Amino acid sequence: MLRSWLFIAFLILLTFRLAAQPETTPPRDKVIRVGLNFGANVSNFIADDPFYIDIYNWRFRFYAAVFQDIRIAPPFYLHTEVNYSAMGTMQKVYVTDFNGDTLGRGSFKYNLHYIQVPVLAKFKFGKKTKFLCEAGPYVGFLVAAKGGIDPDFSTPTVYPLYNLIDTYYTIDAGIKAGIGVEIPILNGQTLLLGTRYTQGFTDVSRVSPRDWNIGIGVHVGYMFEL
Repeated sequence: MLRSWLFIAFLILLTFRLAAQPETTPPRDKVIRVGLNFGANVSNFIADDPFYIDIYNWRFRFYAAVFQDIRIAPPFYLHTEVNYSAMGTMQKVYVTDFNGDTLGRGSFKYNLHYIQVPVLAKFKFGKKTKFLCEAGPYVGFLVAAKGGIDPDFSTPTVYPLYNLIDTYYTIDAGIKAGIGVEIPILNGQTLLLGTRYTQGFTDVSRVSPRDWNIGIGVHVGYMFEL
């Protein structure tokens, strides 16, 4: 539901901006510009136990954000953001029926849902099309955590999702770093393409082993003048 509303808002904003400013000129370097980002990432846990490092697997997840881009002293900018980021991992398991008989292989998927607030230092290079690199800390607030079995085979059995919110800490903190490009499309408007790496520095699990979030993602965005 959240993804749907963010996508609709993005389309509405894009439509109005394109209709209002049809000429193509490089975006002016305003002090503050705002925008929206949407993307996909692969996430995992890093554990302090080598056994779990071997059995944790990367998962395909998603991400959506609103942000502002603040000019400090070019080429230095400050990027502040509020995003919804889905994280987690999965383990390969044997799936059994209610009698305990093994049916086949599957995955137990851990779904962690965060509201993250990154503050990133951004450096931009170029006149019209700008290339950038960015890095800085983030803090994440866990809003939901669920887990359940996803069989690798067809079965009429529906396996429930379990509420795991008490298994994980509410706060996560770490760093984000990335590279990207800003491409002017219309007057005062910019298309964004980029990739980011996320590394958590705080243990997210209340039980053994100790786990840290990790993720690698790509995103596309739209930035415009206020």
